[in-house]
Amino acid sequence: MAVPPWKTAVAHYSRIIQSLSSKVCVGAILYRVVNEKITRSSRGIARKSDILGAETSRQESQVLAVGQTARVLVLLGTVLACLPVFKVDLGTVLSFCGMGGLAISLLSKGVFVNLIGSLTIYLTQPFTIGDWIQTVDGEVDGWVQSMGPYHTVVMRWDRRPLYIPNSRFMQVQIINANRMTNRRILLEIPVRLADLDKIDVVLEGIRDLITNHKDLDTEQHRLGHLRDITRYAAMIWVSCYTKGIKLKDFVSAREDILLGIKNIMFQNGMTFATTLEREFRRVDQTGRILSAQPGPPVGAPAEFAGTLPLGAPSEDEVLRRPQPLVAAQKQLLNTELQILKQKQEAIWVREKELKEAESSRQHGQERLRKSEEDLRERQGFIEQQTSLLDETLTMLAVQEEDLQKEEEEIDLKIDGLQSREDALDKVMRELRTKSIAAQSDELKDSEEDLQKE
Repeated sequence: MAVPPWKTAVAHYSRIIQSLSSKVCVGAILYRVVNEKITRSSRGIARKSDILGAETSRQESQVLAVGQTARVLVLLGTVLACLPVFKVDLGTVLSFCGMGGLAISLLSKGVFVNLIGSLTIYLTQPFTIGDWIQTVDGEVDGWVQSMGPYHTVVMRWDRRPLYIPNSRFMQVQIINANRMTNRRILLEIPVRLADLDKIDVVLEGIRDLITNHKDLDTEQHRLGHLRDITRYAAMIWVSCYTKGIKLKDFVSAREDILLGIKNIMFQNGMTFATTLEREFRRVDQTGRILSAQPGPPVGAPAEFAGTLPLGAPSEDEVLRRPQPLVAAQKQLLNTELQILKQKQEAIWVREKELKEAESSRQHGQERLRKSEEDLRERQGFIEQQTSLLDETLTMLAVQEEDLQKEEEEIDLKIDGLQSREDALDKVMRELRTKSIAAQSDELKDSEEDLQKE
């Protein structure tokens, strides 16, 4: 008997659907397994800190690269496995893809270059999601938010996202700040030339400061030297590295170093060089002042050029001559300079006093907080002891009531025993009386018998 055609078609398509479903299910399971493995292997993006850290950054890069490669391989393998179900020759498809890919690459060169850039990023792992990256030209500075096949999103410091084509990363040098081990503190401190006789003591104090500071890395260099003596100031150069890489720790350590250097200089009677002193230093020793910003002299107008007498100096010579400074004006300028210096020193002293007061206030608040915590602990302990005493007193009262009841019962028993004892004494007396009477009767009978005999 011949099989109906529709049954043959149904059986054929059923086999196709069954084969296709099994392959798709296997591909979906593998894709799910890859995603689960990536989720468990990833540490996640650091939300609360400014950077992830070198080890976390490298691990996230490896997980991301392996995960993306595994996803692509699973999808590609699933598609290639499903093609024979539809009677499609894999060789023909691959050759067509090769020619089509060549044509597409010629038509869309930018997209292809960005895809190659994305693949390069995944393979070389210069950064990962959550890393703080910078470019040498300074155009890119922020945190990597996402990495796609075409572009990478970087969140800048002003919280505005920057979309960068992946091909750009193949053309610029990238700085991955997440993978740094230390942050550098680099300072150049200007000192007055008049204070050079005290520079040795100040340098020694600065070296002691950076050597004994708890937040500086002891494995890196900690240098403090007199680097240069210019026309207007001497430059102290300080270089050291912090232990932590978080921005908060770095700023705090840098502030401590700056305040420490300021205190060392003030303790030794030194101040910082300023531009105000530069301008006043241009006054020469003969009481004449020079221009603060020298420039080419300006000649007299043409209509007055012929009015000068013969043999008189030209207007250029007159303008080039330094003009005498009145002694009163010079004294006034010196007085104002001294007043400014005194005010500046007073401001620095006041700032130091305010910081000390703030520090003492913070210490006082810390002591008060600790005292409050101790009082709370003592209060809690006292309340606990009070509750224990109340429970003990309650138990003692109950025991006292029980003892009173037992005492009453014992008294009743004693009374009963006393009454019984009295009854026994009475019975004993009666028995003694009866026994004595019986004995007396017997004696009388025996006496009578004796008398009769």
